[in-house]
Amino acid sequence: MTWLNLDTANLDFLASPLVRAQETMRSVRHQLGLDPTAYRTDDRLMEISFGKWEGLSWQHIQAEHPKEYRAHLADPLELAIPGGESWRMVFTRVAAVLKSLERDTLIVAHAGILRACLKLQGGVDERLAPNLDIPQNRILIMRNGHFAWLQANSTPDGSQAMLSQTSPG
Repeated sequence: MTWLNLDTANLDFLASPLVRAQETMRSVRHQLGLDPTAYRTDDRLMEISFGKWEGLSWQHIQAEHPKEYRAHLADPLELAIPGGESWRMVFTRVAAVLKSLERDTLIVAHAGILRACLKLQGGVDERLAPNLDIPQNRILIMRNGHFAWLQANSTPDGSQAMLSQTSPG
């Protein structure tokens, strides 16, 4: 895996503006021995907007909004969630972020954004991307069409995280 070079001195750092992403970015930068606050945010890295379904379980949505739920399941790529986004809209805004990058960049974002990245640069079929299982304790590394996951582990006392490489995806 020679393509995977984690030279942090030459990385740019970009995060979603949502609090949980910024907390993760500060933790990662601290662990790397870097100023925890020296990174940029980009609104285009926010999680997919679930509009009026935000915070609801799929079970609740199915029970309370059966017609809209079935329509969304039939075409999640093109049909926007009521008051929210379609996956095509997410792919478009994430593509714009990726196109704007000028060097290798460590991005902290959300599962929906990682799904879009895997579709856009990892070769994942767009019809499969919305349903990919995205692990919450790993970091996705992508370069030149390759990708790998780094495992985030905590020390036994939970005081710090350690990164270890897992098999490429």
